[in-house]
Amino acid sequence: MVDEGDLWRRLAGLLPPADAESVLECREIGEQEAGIHLLVSRLFDQCVPVGETARAELAMLAEVWGVREELAPDLTRIASGPEGETSPLELIETADMEPLRGASVGGGKALDGLLVVPWIACPSLIRVLARAHRLEWWGGLSWLTAYYVLFTPGDPAHTRVFETDAAWEALGELRYGPSGGEAAVLEGGDE
Repeated sequence: MVDEGDLWRRLAGLLPPADAESVLECREIGEQEAGIHLLVSRLFDQCVPVGETARAELAMLAEVWGVREELAPDLTRIASGPEGETSPLELIETADMEPLRGASVGGGKALDGLLVVPWIACPSLIRVLARAHRLEWWGGLSWLTAYYVLFTPGDPAHTRVFETDAAWEALGELRYGPSGGEAAVLEGGDE
């Protein structure tokens, strides 16, 4: 499981001390959304190189605090970390990607009628964390994530579906493997 407080401190630590302090102050006073916006804008404006794992964690932080849609373009434009760096997590560029039908990745009845958008990959484990969305009446995807889906492409038998309040658990399992937190996993997902 990811400790969100540690993550905030680590990500803010990429910035110069005065900027890092401003980001952490936003969090301390309950202005997490403003803190995430400030963090991303300072990383971008100052061309601070960010590794792929930190970029993926930042994307999850933005997701959890409801600002992912706003910040997604900026997250992909932040300077990349060191050339040739090996990273356990990678943010997937989804601008041109077609969502997958929920049934195609497994996960049982929970994903019926939903579309699954691959989002963060773990190349070493060949696993993907995705967001499942409802299709709106006008044909677009719902802004809100219905579930988080952890799957291995081509292996629907091992798909796990997580409730939206288990985002950090899903990210931790993507990176480190099963955590034993079965309460957050839907019955439809395989253990």
